[in-house]
Amino acid sequence: METNLFVTILVKLCFGLLLSFLAILFWSRNRDIAWTFIITGALTLYLSTVFSILFSLGVLVPEYFTIAGFKLYDAFSTFISALPLFLFSVGFLVMLRRK
Repeated sequence: METNLFVTILVKLCFGLLLSFLAILFWSRNRDIAWTFIITGALTLYLSTVFSILFSLGVLVPEYFTIAGFKLYDAFSTFISALPLFLFSVGFLVMLRRK
């Protein structure tokens, strides 16, 4: 593995871990529905990063995720990468509707 790739993965994991930790701390202090969507978006963003790293390192192999010729990896990858953006959008729309 190249040094640049290793550093990039390490930085993504460290900042994602910090983001997730702070999101969970903030979640326990705030029960607002808009912030709940934003916090959930932050947590799914970290989940998306972890899964993409696992697939890029070869820990999880995309060819094993097929059912009846349908590649679940493609659908899962698209879903997990779009979910945080969707949750952020819903959270901000809830905030806008309230004002």
